Amino acid sequence: MVHVPDARRGKESKFTLRAHDAIFVEHVASSSWKVYNFARKCFEVSHNITFFETKFPSGKEFPHLHANCRSNDRAADCFGAPVVVAPSHSVAPPSVATDVAPVVYDMVVVEPPPTVQAFALRAHRVLRNAEPTSYTDAMMRLDAKKWLEAMRAELQALEDNRTWVLCMLPSGRRVIGTKWVYKIKVDALNILERYKARLVAQGFSQRAGLDFDQTWAPVVRIESVRVLLALAALFDLWIIHIDAKTAFLNGDSDVELYVRQPEGFVDMRYPNHVLRLRKSLYGLKQAPRIWYLLLCQTITSFGFVQCTSDPSIYFHPELKVVLAVYVDDILVLGKTHEICD
Repeated sequence: MVHVPDARRGKESKFTLRAHDAIFVEHVASSSWKVYNFARKCFEVSHNITFFETKFPSGKEFPHLHANCRSNDRAADCFGAPVVVAPSHSVAPPSVATDVAPVVYDMVVVEPPPTVQAFALRAHRVLRNAEPTSYTDAMMRLDAKKWLEAMRAELQALEDNRTWVLCMLPSGRRVIGTKWVYKIKVDALNILERYKARLVAQGFSQRAGLDFDQTWAPVVRIESVRVLLALAALFDLWIIHIDAKTAFLNGDSDVELYVRQPEGFVDMRYPNHVLRLRKSLYGLKQAPRIWYLLLCQTITSFGFVQCTSDPSIYFHPELKVVLAVYVDDILVLGKTHEICD
């Protein structure tokens, strides 16, 4: 159905048709279609169209075309597409065998274009390698055993670090929720390396002044990194990259915080208990600052001097070693590999 514009319906538009029957011909633009209007008996382009995918026109819809189009070529011009006409029973030439049954093509098979197949394969690959969005989703997958092993490894690391202690929630205190975050680690060739699960705190429920105070933590500026790389190339310095594992779990919690027990690993002996944080946890608003203060204190204890123009750059005057810190990623620049180590 193609909508009839108000300008075409005239003054008595309330009593006239608001749409005409039409047949789809082709796409003109992203929101415009070319159709053949049965009422007006012409082609027109419109953007206000309603499609009925189970309704098809019959030959009675084209009486004027049957009267005007007497030949196959004429019919092809009127409809805009070739017309299939039954073969006539003519006498075959002597060189053609008449006892061979003619091949009648009464079916058209439309193959999908290569782009459609490519996108289908890509979608299948993404769905296969997509990370779970929740604990329930992870346990319903075929690789649930591997995700379970990753979660157990994460909890073991937290327990070894003495991140929390199980206790009752004190009166008047709020508890912060926890959530599992899943990630599939791949290498440069997109080959699976390992399954990783991380327990994070739902920091969006924290209240300023009660659950945290300051959250600001500096990182190295990109201009400083460019200068350091230029100096390394000029003086032929070694560059080593260090990635701190579970960085945010090393600093002590600055305030008294309580989080829920991890989903799927609730202690059945104390199901109503909560976890009092002794260390920082991923997801907390103050976690980056706690890690920065701990790292800054540790680096300066080794004799490094903090740069005044960029507080994320440290220089050792005796060893001639420079450190550039970006959260848990550290660049080490020195004259020899031994000094950098």
